[in-house]
Amino acid sequence: MQYQSRMAKLLVPSLWALVFFLFSVSAFAQTSVGSLGTILGTVTDETGAVVPKVTVTVTNEKTGIARTAVTNEEGSYQVPALIPGTYKVQVEATGFKKYQRAGNELRVNDSLRVDATLQVGEITQTVEVEGGAPLLQTTSGTVGHVIDNRSVVELPLNGRDFTQLTMLVPGAAQGAQGGGFFVIGGNNVSVTGNRSDSNNFTLDGVDNNENFFKFHAIKPSIDAIEEFKIQTNITSAQFGAAAGGNINVATKSG
Repeated sequence: MQYQSRMAKLLVPSLWALVFFLFSVSAFAQTSVGSLGTILGTVTDETGAVVPKVTVTVTNEKTGIARTAVTNEEGSYQVPALIPGTYKVQVEATGFKKYQRAGNELRVNDSLRVDATLQVGEITQTVEVEGGAPLLQTTSGTVGHVIDNRSVVELPLNGRDFTQLTMLVPGAAQGAQGGGFFVIGGNNVSVTGNRSDSNNFTLDGVDNNENFFKFHAIKPSIDAIEEFKIQTNITSAQFGAAAGGNINVATKSG
């Protein structure tokens, strides 16, 4: 009996380690899309006519990594799967001055519209436009609130747990503490009146849900978080697994 008891004590931690390992392998095998953003827009000339087959270059101002796209017959372009950050958008076409707009801030799981108006002239000439935050989100009907890096770093957090910052979002309230609180730690948050176990967590676009206690599976360090976004209403199909808030955490790159 003593031998069996000792064996059980040795096997239980090993089984839990195996469970977490299998969860991690299956989770990180998925495509990381939930925390990435998209820059899109329409290119026109000074008369308002669309300009097709124009090269659009989107460059991350921090990393220098550039992506290109070509406008379609409607003059529209789209550059998906971009990490959160500040981007420069350049548009080049024969017979027009080069268009350049810097300081376009793309946040986690966001669709940022950057339209361009080209002026007739030499391509060696450049028209620089100052970037600014759009006053209205026109590319999506989703309501979301971004907790930026400054809030993550500077606000006092008891236990350095990012879930405490979810209480900054309108419509969020402290939920009943369940098993997840005692095992993993953190706040059980109820978003827009839904149960606290109805939330969906992603980490860099990868599913981050602990299915037994209905809480996050991996709690990233505060120092590793760039920002995170909480979507509080009807979301796109990629976040269709939860009726509550969709909490998308993006970690720092580089």
